[in-house]
Amino acid sequence: MIWQAACHLYPTPDPRSLARRLRFGWRAWRQRAEWRALRAVPAHSQLGDVIRQRQGLMHLVALPYLHRDWNVRQRVETVVSHYRFVEPAPWLQVPSGTRQVLVRLDDWWADLSLQFDRPDWACTEGELVLSLFL
Repeated sequence: MIWQAACHLYPTPDPRSLARRLRFGWRAWRQRAEWRALRAVPAHSQLGDVIRQRQGLMHLVALPYLHRDWNVRQRVETVVSHYRFVEPAPWLQVPSGTRQVLVRLDDWWADLSLQFDRPDWACTEGELVLSLFL
């Protein structure tokens, strides 16, 4: 899982990417106790689905998540607590890469809507995004 995530995070086949993969692999292995909570997630849960889709969420080991000074344990605990909050609320469960329209705002602007969004590019910014779409 660690090497696959390293290849996913640093896909370019050059010496710099190889060095980053090795550094990532070493950090992930050294901090494996910090992200243990991700390995304990039930496979049938929404977080379990996200872990499968996003290479085990290993980007939490290498990249900042919400706050650049957080350590790996704080990042993982934040994600796990987010999903504990979202799981019982079906209206907050938006599949990865999709949008859910909350309200149409056509009275203000044609085709304007407020939506929950789960874009893959926002994986280091939070798990659920509230956006205005045209």
